[in-house]
Amino acid sequence: MKKYDITALGEVLIDFVPASPVPGTAENEDGPLYEANPGGAPANLICVPAKYGMKTAFIGKVGADLFGRRLIAVLNQQGVDTSGLIADPDVFTTLSFIELDENGCPSFTFSRKPGADTMLRQEELPLSILEDTRLLHFGSLSLTDEPSRSAALSAVRAARNAGAIITFDANYRPDVWKDQTAAREQILNGIKEADIAKLSHEDLAFLGVQPTDLLHTYSSHFLFITMGGEGCMYVGRDGEGYVQGMRQPEVVDTTGAGDIFFGSVLYRLLKIDRPLTELAHEEMVDILHFANEKAALSLSRRGGIPSIPEL
Repeated sequence: MKKYDITALGEVLIDFVPASPVPGTAENEDGPLYEANPGGAPANLICVPAKYGMKTAFIGKVGADLFGRRLIAVLNQQGVDTSGLIADPDVFTTLSFIELDENGCPSFTFSRKPGADTMLRQEELPLSILEDTRLLHFGSLSLTDEPSRSAALSAVRAARNAGAIITFDANYRPDVWKDQTAAREQILNGIKEADIAKLSHEDLAFLGVQPTDLLHTYSSHFLFITMGGEGCMYVGRDGEGYVQGMRQPEVVDTTGAGDIFFGSVLYRLLKIDRPLTELAHEEMVDILHFANEKAALSLSRRGGIPSIPEL
């Protein structure tokens, strides 16, 4: 029996989200005010199974600063083991500034030159955690720079060799990549390393690959694809399934909705506790319904971690 159900590796950061009307409106002519929320795709994701009662851990790096201390405290409060989260006095905690459009959809600008998350090194990896987890999750932001890229891929190898399932989030963010060619190459490499990958419809458009081709060329078992209000689907070697979007009357902020979706998927997959290749179509669609519901419920609150709904 493994000590941890799910371990996530990668960025944990502060999302600065608009907390007031947009610039130029009568309510706020001087521009928006921002609230600082804990976030980062892998951190958002790991807090879902943690909140739902699973044993979880997080591996990464923050600065030994005000925001770093806050992020460690937040993950601890959520029940996530942070013994693999390093507070480094030589770098600053990564920050993200978010703009929301009229539909609550975010665009990101990162303060990350470098950010603490990019400075995780191979020799800092906690092998005791990687070798004692049922599932290891990572995402594309870990692959943008060295030394975090080599650290992430080394962590994947260690966890896989110990029998863990590997999952990956494509999560294309143009602002953090030096060029699109490198982004496409590294994201496809991340998918190739994974048993299960999650992509948004925007990620698919960027990669320019059809889901079935992507699955058979790069991934072993399943792709999960989010399509915003249109719903979500899975594509497997033996078939696919679709669940339509849920109506959410009050959309405040979609930040972290995809992470909450995928965290809910992984929670349910591990609860079933059977080999991925043995899961029936009906089980996969039921998982999609569950994850879609959790993502939709999160839309009425700002931020990633603060918007995770109750089980």
